[in-house]
Amino acid sequence: IFRKILGKFYFWSPGFGAALPASYMAILIERKSRRGLLTIYMANQATETLFRMAVARGAITPLRHGEVLLFCITAALFMFFFRCKDGLKGFTYSALKFIVGKEEIPTHSFSPEAAFSKIDKKIKHCEKISQPMNILALTKKLMDKVCKHGPRHRCCKHYEDNCISYCIKGFIRMFSIGYLIQCCLRIPSTFRHLFTEPSRLLSLFYNKENFQLGAFLGSFVSIYKGTSCFLRWVRNLDDELHALVAGCLAGISMMFYKSTTISMYLVSKLVE
Repeated sequence: IFRKILGKFYFWSPGFGAALPASYMAILIERKSRRGLLTIYMANQATETLFRMAVARGAITPLRHGEVLLFCITAALFMFFFRCKDGLKGFTYSALKFIVGKEEIPTHSFSPEAAFSKIDKKIKHCEKISQPMNILALTKKLMDKVCKHGPRHRCCKHYEDNCISYCIKGFIRMFSIGYLIQCCLRIPSTFRHLFTEPSRLLSLFYNKENFQLGAFLGSFVSIYKGTSCFLRWVRNLDDELHALVAGCLAGISMMFYKSTTISMYLVSKLVE
């Protein structure tokens, strides 16, 4: 319609002339609960596009490892609000709770006595296992002893583990999750060429990006937990301000998986 009326094509006609009313109608159809999330996502995409255009035209000189620095600042603020009372709510709070664990929440509900009683019950249960399972029971009992006995500050809420095993377990858990996520993302493209190039099936599991995402998530959690434990030992208290330091240092983990999109999206979520 605009081309018919104006007689030629202008750069603003597909954007402001066509896309603006179309996007307005689309956002009205979208559910109200999803409008904010969709708006933040599109604003992030637009900001990133403008930034890349400015870099390509030489208007802006990108800072080396700028996405990592931005992620460090964002992670520090996110973790601080996560530790603060009524700081974060909804999906963001649940996601951070899943990533770093409920042990880092100040209002953690477990008591040492309850946690240790659970461990004792688990050990007793293992002792009742039949003879063929003795090796498994002994291994589990040994791991419980290694995790239970060791340095743990009185302010630390990971009652079932000492500080060292607490960090190691966090790394292994999130590394596995990151590795599996990246594998799942590569499944469609891999199986599409499965019959023509069967050798590509190995690339599904032995791909550099799989380990990079795993290292990113695993090191983020382990650095955050390790720094938090260290600060509790040094200051002899558990403070929300520890999350600023721990989150900032944990942000260095993005060196394993650099992504401007992730950094800018998290900034948008933080502003939201």
